[in-house]
Amino acid sequence: MAGSRSHVIRIRRWGVGLILALSSCLACSSPSGPSGSSSLAVQLLDELTGQPITDAGFGIVVQIAGPGISTQQPVNGTAVFSGIASGTYRVTTDVGYGYRQLDIVTVNVDGTNSLPLKLKPIDDLMVTGIFVDGQGSIPDGGTIDIPFEGVTLRFRGKYRPLKYPWPSEYVFQVYFNSAQDLRSVQSEPTNSSDWQSTQTGWVPCTRDAQRNQRCDTSGDLLNLYFAKYFGSQAQEALMVKTQQWLVHFRLTPGCCRGSVSLRLSGRD
Repeated sequence: MAGSRSHVIRIRRWGVGLILALSSCLACSSPSGPSGSSSLAVQLLDELTGQPITDAGFGIVVQIAGPGISTQQPVNGTAVFSGIASGTYRVTTDVGYGYRQLDIVTVNVDGTNSLPLKLKPIDDLMVTGIFVDGQGSIPDGGTIDIPFEGVTLRFRGKYRPLKYPWPSEYVFQVYFNSAQDLRSVQSEPTNSSDWQSTQTGWVPCTRDAQRNQRCDTSGDLLNLYFAKYFGSQAQEALMVKTQQWLVHFRLTPGCCRGSVSLRLSGRD
């Protein structure tokens, strides 16, 4: 059935450049700079429909920078900044997935003010969870134990298809920015907004032409690929991007055989 086919892709190594950095703000900050008696309400609107963006699942955070700097997560599509000083502010957004702010917006704030801010909907995806069979959920900054036979990695996330709406057949691929080897990748959408990709026999090691292995102890960036599948391996890339996610790899002694070069990588 369209939208439910699994795509098995055999891959030895992944190399994709950084196309788009994904940043996310998980908490709102207290205003920095002078306080005041003015306020600004930023209403987020879908550029195509003109409707408020009320779904918190898109992970949108609004920041204003001027006499002071403050960030807020919108509630029911509106981010409210209270007790700020009068002046000119630049309004920007951090978006988890699904939208993009195209224009740099400035607004003069004096008293009570409101600003409609349009965001462009885009084909997009993000990772919301990493799971390892037998080890459970792996949070940002977590550790994966790597046995000799490797692990089964399961990436789960959100996606937004615009050019080819659901139900369609899609391909989702995710790889750490580390050395890696695996037996196969199986990816599929689970519904119109969620997807998963499973990698079996995964190890953070790679072998060169001389049969020497290099193994990494961590990776701090995910490379994401979202494509429309047409059959016979024909694909059209809809989004390629990166997402920060630090994971440490704890190698079992003897996991990497042969001449091994152990490379330390990732954020502190």
